Amino acid sequence: MIDNRVSVIIPSRNERYLQNTVDSLLTNAGGDVEVIAVLDGGPWPDPPLKDDKRLVVIRHNESTGMRPSINEAAQVATGQYLMKCDAHMIFGEGYDEILKADCDRDWIVVPTRHSIDGAAWETGGEKAAIRQRNYNYTVLTWPWCPTMYGMGIHAVTLDQRLNKQVNQQRAAFPVDDIIGAQGSCWFQQREYFLSFPPLDHDRLYFYGESTECLLRVLAAGGRAVCNKKTFAAHFHKGKDNKGADGRVGRGFFLDLHKKRRCELLLTDWCTRGWPPEWPNANRSFVSIVEQHWWLLSQVTDPRYAWPKDDWRDFEKYRAAFEARPSDQIPAHI
Repeated sequence: MIDNRVSVIIPSRNERYLQNTVDSLLTNAGGDVEVIAVLDGGPWPDPPLKDDKRLVVIRHNESTGMRPSINEAAQVATGQYLMKCDAHMIFGEGYDEILKADCDRDWIVVPTRHSIDGAAWETGGEKAAIRQRNYNYTVLTWPWCPTMYGMGIHAVTLDQRLNKQVNQQRAAFPVDDIIGAQGSCWFQQREYFLSFPPLDHDRLYFYGESTECLLRVLAAGGRAVCNKKTFAAHFHKGKDNKGADGRVGRGFFLDLHKKRRCELLLTDWCTRGWPPEWPNANRSFVSIVEQHWWLLSQVTDPRYAWPKDDWRDFEKYRAAFEARPSDQIPAHI
């Protein structure tokens, strides 16, 4: 391990902005960084990624998936700190030094998130592409909302009105506790990340990666925080996204049935007990929700909102939801 180095992991599959992302990471770094780009199956970048002594490229001839790519790169990484990011992002100047300064051993840190205008990025560069959004807080939805996908935990970004309201409420806290994250970027000390089992590809597939990362830290008594002193801007692909080869697609394979099974499993972990393989998972999900009730209680959108009074009675709500007519319950399998 190299003290103070930040190892940045980019799981990537057919990403048209991968080189832009690598450039942003290397150009805006204030200290010692290495970037580990995992090319998880073809097509390969054309032209190839530019040579740089700080860049490590891992190539998979056949796709293994996002979580296995992160797990592999974490083993290869040489830094004291580990950052995972999507392959379509722009970073604030000195992001690495800022994130290191507020990252204790048992923390996971998420920078402020902005948005990217892809067309502007291609023609005008980073400054022209960034759209200020100041997303700092993400909620975990009530698992049994009948108008969502079915029973399951979902990490959801606040709408613009509530996002502005909450940012004003918490303006005095440049580093603040969070219960969820969108998932495009997170930061940890590498040894602490490796003290947990590998990210769970067998049961969670592509979905809920940031929720898995945050919850296992919180369950072990650590902290999940947003750091508003720096940012990571994210390009939202959308259903019409084109890959590096010009074909429409999102890169890593998406499957709705697997997504629902993942969210159902996350709900079981939260409400019926953490996975036994998680180390030191002694803090309850109820305790975590209570800490963040100031935020969750402000959500009124019926797709996401928690009950105001007896939300702790998970089994009552589970039973009521499962007792609904079968034609009203989306399939999980």
